[in-house]
Amino acid sequence: MAEKNQKNIFLLCTQADIGGVQIFVRDLARDLNSRGILVTVGFGPKGDYLANELRKLNIPYVRFQNLKRSHNPLTNLSFISEFKHFLNKNNFTTIHINSSNALTAAMAAKKCKSKPQTIFTVHGLSLLDENYKKANRLKAFYLFYFKFFLKFVDKLVFISKENQEQAKNLKLSQENHIIYNGLEPKDIGMLGHHEAQAQLSSVANPKLHLNWIDSFSIGSVGRLSYQKNYDFLINIFPKILRIIPNAKLIIIGEGEDRAKLEGVIKTKKLEKSIFLTGNIINTAKYLPAFDLFILPSRYEGLPLTLIEALFAGLPMLVTKVGGNAEILNDSVDQMYKLNDEDDFLKKFKNLAEHKMHRDYLSEQNKKYSSAFLLSKMVDRYLELYK
Repeated sequence: MAEKNQKNIFLLCTQADIGGVQIFVRDLARDLNSRGILVTVGFGPKGDYLANELRKLNIPYVRFQNLKRSHNPLTNLSFISEFKHFLNKNNFTTIHINSSNALTAAMAAKKCKSKPQTIFTVHGLSLLDENYKKANRLKAFYLFYFKFFLKFVDKLVFISKENQEQAKNLKLSQENHIIYNGLEPKDIGMLGHHEAQAQLSSVANPKLHLNWIDSFSIGSVGRLSYQKNYDFLINIFPKILRIIPNAKLIIIGEGEDRAKLEGVIKTKKLEKSIFLTGNIINTAKYLPAFDLFILPSRYEGLPLTLIEALFAGLPMLVTKVGGNAEILNDSVDQMYKLNDEDDFLKKFKNLAEHKMHRDYLSEQNKKYSSAFLLSKMVDRYLELYK
C-alpha cells in the first residue's frame, strides 16, 4: 500500500510479447523502480516476454483476461469492467496507458473510487496514420474511438513531433507533451563487430551460415507486418544485388506476413541472399554485425530499433515517416521517400559504395544518440506523474 503523497504508478499495455512498446514499458518500470517509486505493470493474456523480464526485475505485474487486440466493442466493455474492479481494490496515483486497445482503461480509471490521473502515450498512430491505406471504415471507427476515450485522459504524450502534427490535423490534439523514447546504452551490452556477427549467426533461427567477411551485410529489425513494409525491400533486392553483388539481408523479427515474404523470397530466388531469423531477445547488442541498417516502414512513431541502431553507430537508410527524421537529426543521406525505388536506390548506392561516408554518418549518429537517453525520458515522465 502506498503512503500518502507517494507515487504509485501503474503501467499498462495490451500484450506482453516482444516489441517496442513492451521494451519501453520494461525500461520505464525498471528505472522507476530503481528510483524507489512503486510501479506495477499490466497487460493482457497474450505473450510472455514482458512477464519474464519483469520477473527478473522483481517488478509485480497483472494480467487482464479481457485486454486484447480486438475490434469487438463487447471485449472492450468487458475490459473496462474488469479494470474498474481491479482499481477499486488498489490505490494507484497514476495509470499510464501505452497502447490503443488499452485506452479504454482511462474510462475505468475515472469511474473507479480513487480516480487516479490518467496518462496516455501515443506510440504511433497506426491505422490513423496518413500512410495507412487499408480499411477506411475501420479508420473512421478508430477515429471516433480515440476522440471518445481521450476525453478520459488527463495528459496526452506523443513520442514524435510528426505524430503530434498528424494528430492535430485529425483534431485529436488536446493539450499534450512530446517525450522522446530513450535507452540506457550500458544495459544493452553492445558487442564488437566480429563478435556480434558470430553470436548472431548462432542465435538466429535457422542459424546463419554466412561468410561475413565477403558479404555486405544489411540488417533490419521489425515485425513482419504491413507496417514494416518488408515486401518493398525484398522486391527491390535484385536491383540491390546489381549494385552490390555480395549483399546479404538479415531481417530480425516475426509476424503475420512471414509466409507471404517467404513466398516472395522463393519466387525471386533470393534464398541465399535474404534471411528471416525470427524473434531474437536483446536484439540491440547484435546490431554492430551490420554494415548498413535499413527500415522501410510505411508508418512509425519513434521506433526503438532506430534508437538502438543510433547507439550502435550504424549508418542507416530509412523511410521519412513518423519520427524517423527526428532520430536521424534530418540526415538527408539516410532517408528516402516511402516506396520510391529511384530515391531508395540512389541513396543506397551512395552509402554502399562509399565506406568513408558511412563511417562519417556512423560517428554523427553516435554523437546524436545522447538525445535519446533513458534517464532524460524518465525525468520527463516523472514531471507528469503526480
